[in-house]
Amino acid sequence: MNYRIQEIIVEGLFGMFDHHIPLNQKERITIVYGVNGIGKTMIMRMVDHLFKGEFGQLRLLPFKLLSIQLSEGCFINVEKVEQKLIVHYKSNKGENKLELGTPQISDKKRAQIFGLLTDRFSNWRVIGTNIYDRENDKTYTLEQFLYYYPHLLPPKMSINIEDDSLEKLILAIDIYFITTQRLSLAKTHLTDALLSGEKKFMNDIETDAVDYFSWKISRLIQEKDKEYGQKSKELESSLGERLLKKQIKTDYTIEALHEEIQHLDKKRAELKRVGLLRENGKLNFNRGADEISRGIMSANIEDMKIKLKVFDNDDVYKKLNLFLEIFNKRLSFKQISISKDGFVFTNNNGEKIESKDLSLGEQHEVILLYQLLFEVPENALVMIDEPEISHHIMWQKSFVEDMLEIIKLRNFDVYVNTHSPSIVNGNWDMTISLREEELVEN
Repeated sequence: MNYRIQEIIVEGLFGMFDHHIPLNQKERITIVYGVNGIGKTMIMRMVDHLFKGEFGQLRLLPFKLLSIQLSEGCFINVEKVEQKLIVHYKSNKGENKLELGTPQISDKKRAQIFGLLTDRFSNWRVIGTNIYDRENDKTYTLEQFLYYYPHLLPPKMSINIEDDSLEKLILAIDIYFITTQRLSLAKTHLTDALLSGEKKFMNDIETDAVDYFSWKISRLIQEKDKEYGQKSKELESSLGERLLKKQIKTDYTIEALHEEIQHLDKKRAELKRVGLLRENGKLNFNRGADEISRGIMSANIEDMKIKLKVFDNDDVYKKLNLFLEIFNKRLSFKQISISKDGFVFTNNNGEKIESKDLSLGEQHEVILLYQLLFEVPENALVMIDEPEISHHIMWQKSFVEDMLEIIKLRNFDVYVNTHSPSIVNGNWDMTISLREEELVEN
C-alpha cells in the first residue's frame, strides 16, 4: 500500500522550537521558510533518517517528538526519552507501541547482509561475526559497517527493526532527500560509479556529479537502443509468418498510408531530437503504389508502431523531452542536447563545452532536473533543501511552474526549504512559515 505523508510535527527541536508542517495535498508542493537556525534542514534530516530506518542516527538529534501523519489515518510518532526512542505507530494492520534501545541486528538480517557482501564485493570477507576489508586491512563489526558503509547495501536493506509491521510501514514510504551539497556525488551514486567498471570513474574518485549523470543518461539511451534493435529483429524474423496468418493490417488506403507515415516521421524526428534515435529513417511513400506495394508499406507501418512503443515504456521520451525543455529555456548563451554519449553542451557558436565549464547554477540545474525526472520513485516525498542555490532570480521564479509540470509526469510530493521569495513567486497558498518572520530577498 502506498501512503502519503500529510503532516510533519516536531516538538522540542534544539530544546526550544515546536514546528507544524501540513503538506499541501492538492498541488503537492509545500514551501517552508523561516530564519536561519530554526531547524528547517534538521527536520528534513530527521524525516530522512526515520524512513531509512536509521534510528541510531535519529537518536543523536536534538528533539523530543517527531510525528508523521499519514494518509488512511495512519501515523508514526517517535518520542525521544533520554537515549531511548519510543515509537508509537498505526498502519492498516493495526496500532502498536515499542521501545527502541541500542539497536541490535537480528540473525536473519545479519545473514542477508553477509550473503550480499560476499556475493557482490571481492574485497569484503566475513570472519565470524565481523566483516574484514581486505583492501584496507580493517575489521568492522556489523554495526560499525552499517554506520560507515550503508551505501553499499540496497536501499533500506540496513533497516533492522524487530517489528515486522513497523518495518513494512517504513518500507512503504519513499523519501528522496536532495541536500544543498548537490555538486558532490552522494555515497550511493559514488558506489554505483565505482562498481560500473568505467575507467573515468575508477581513475578519479572525485567524480564530477554532472559527468556521472551524463553517464547515467547515456546508459539509459544505450539500453533503449538495444531494446529497439531486439524488437526490430523479432519483428523481421516473424514478418512472413504474421503476414500469412493475417496478423498485420495491410489494407490501408493511399490517404491513410500518407497520414500514418507523416505521423511516424514526426514521431521519429522527435525521438531523434531527444537522443533516442540516431536517424529519422523516413518511410518511403508512393501515391501510385500497387496493392502489393501498399501491403508492404502497411506492414512496415504496423511494425514501426510496435518498435517505437519501446520509447513510451517508463515515459522515457516524456522525461527526456521535459528535461531539455526546462533546461534549455534557462540558458541564454548555451544549449544542451542528449546523445548516446550523454549530455552535450554547446555555446551559441555551436562549439562543444565541457561540463566543468558550466556555471554553478547550470550544474545545479542539470543535477536537480536529472534526479527529479529519472531517480525519484513514484509517490515519494521529495525534500529539496534550498533549490535557489546559485540560481538567477528568473530561474527561481520559474521553479514552482516547472515543478508542477514534473509532478504531473512523475506523480510525487515536494517539500522545499527556502530563503528566497522568488521561489514562492506569489504562490503563498503553498507556503508554511516556521515563525512569523518575513521572507527576505537573497
